[in-house]
Amino acid sequence: MNRFLILFLILSGLIFAEKEAVQITYSPSLKSLGFSYSTENYRPAQEVPCPVQPEVRYENKEVPALLDWDLDIVVDTSLILSYDADYDEQTGWIWVAVAPATDSLVRLYRSTDNGWHWSHLVSIRHTPRSLYSKVGVVVGRGDSNWVYLFVRHQIQDGDIYLFRFSFDAATWTHHAVSADADTVDGFSVCRDYRLNYGLYCGQANEGRGGNNAKLLRSFDYGKTWDAQIGENIWEGHISMGPTSFLNLTFVIAETRNGVIYQYNRDYGDPTAWSPAIIVSADTFDHYHPKFSQAFTTPDSSATAWIIYSHNYKNTGDYDVDYAVRSQVWGDTWKRNYHLAWSSILDELVPDVKNYKSAGYLYANAAYIAADSGRRDSVNVYCRWANAIGDPTSWSTRQKVNDSAKVAEAGYIGPKVVYSPGAPVLGSGVLYCRSASGGHPYGLYFDAQWITRAISEGRKTSKATFLKISSNPTISQVKMHLTSGVQEIKIYNCAGNLIKTFTNPNRTVLWNGRDEKGEPVSSGIYIINFRTAIGNFSEKIILQR
Repeated sequence: MNRFLILFLILSGLIFAEKEAVQITYSPSLKSLGFSYSTENYRPAQEVPCPVQPEVRYENKEVPALLDWDLDIVVDTSLILSYDADYDEQTGWIWVAVAPATDSLVRLYRSTDNGWHWSHLVSIRHTPRSLYSKVGVVVGRGDSNWVYLFVRHQIQDGDIYLFRFSFDAATWTHHAVSADADTVDGFSVCRDYRLNYGLYCGQANEGRGGNNAKLLRSFDYGKTWDAQIGENIWEGHISMGPTSFLNLTFVIAETRNGVIYQYNRDYGDPTAWSPAIIVSADTFDHYHPKFSQAFTTPDSSATAWIIYSHNYKNTGDYDVDYAVRSQVWGDTWKRNYHLAWSSILDELVPDVKNYKSAGYLYANAAYIAADSGRRDSVNVYCRWANAIGDPTSWSTRQKVNDSAKVAEAGYIGPKVVYSPGAPVLGSGVLYCRSASGGHPYGLYFDAQWITRAISEGRKTSKATFLKISSNPTISQVKMHLTSGVQEIKIYNCAGNLIKTFTNPNRTVLWNGRDEKGEPVSSGIYIINFRTAIGNFSEKIILQR
């Protein structure tokens, strides 16, 4: 078949060849996988000595909407080594950390309007300098509200450090998470959902097996960390349920011949681990497993998915497969399901996430689909499934990247991120486009609410909807609106709601007081205004 015809069929979605399903029963030893039910290798919490000096540079720049915006929103325009994202459940604000491949720093971005516009808040680095091969973001909301930025520094063959920022980024602290002679290649981070939440970091040396991994926990917002040792873990992913269950999935170190699942029923306590179980279907190579569950209780019986990339018969033909646990068939794991598989394309580096809202039943997944050369046709797709009924029934795949743009060739992969308060339910997706050699170049955001608005010819500037008489302003703020503004919410930079105007008139005067009539202090405030096509935001400086 002519190669151009094949490419046309791929792009049109007309080729989706079926392949023979392969399922092999095997029983590797599970005694030396994951974490043991024991305190034998447990180290109590302590402040970790820090051999590097942190540096924070305040940027506070809005990212311009570039001419190649099309249906995707530009976040960063550099060659990218790593990135990660998380969001705040109350405000819907999204934070993204980007580690460039050509500069020894990490950039922290924030969107306060569901991904329409992005601000570059700060850049961080250390002395001695380092490229950062891995970053992680956790947004903590509870008794202590912080944005946590985890980075892997190359010193000592890989240390993990933590920058802790207030929501307005005006306050920050720095802490070592793991800084010793152990080699660290990768890590995964998350938090639980108590008011006095804990932080969790799983790390691994992915150059060997044996005692190559640790779970680190902090119950004082990142200041001190305990540690326990795990075995034969590569590409581990940790995720908390709505209560006390910490979930872990990983591929078997060195052999890659299986995907393992293990849970801890008591916030990572070393005496609360379950036995490790196999959730993959054969002994071929597996990569990048991710866990997600319906955000329902009890954790032990919530519908859950583990999605991973699989080398079909070790032929170099990669697919995205998954296992699923459901009460529909008696609360057990079923294996050998396929999210995306074909003989023509390679499906790679999946991500899957749940919404952090009680009772939420959906999981959203994203992955890369590439031609064999990973040059001509590389696209990002997303799908979603519902825990009610059949959790193996996924939506029709939706293309994320612009039609004329080629995604990166599977070095990092897409990331699913939510934004509560967006005009359309579901998730957004972050992804990188392709530079020479398929390497990740530029970070972009897309979501159903953005694609829908732009495709209907409504891509517009926020200045179309709102104009502020003077900024900075003294004592009060005068806003001029169009008829398209449905609601205005004013937040301080810590993410606290100050004032709401519902169904506002064309001219709105905010007198600088909160809902209780108390005057607010001088400072920066964020005006979030909801329109028929989405939410937008504008910063103002209020002076007294």
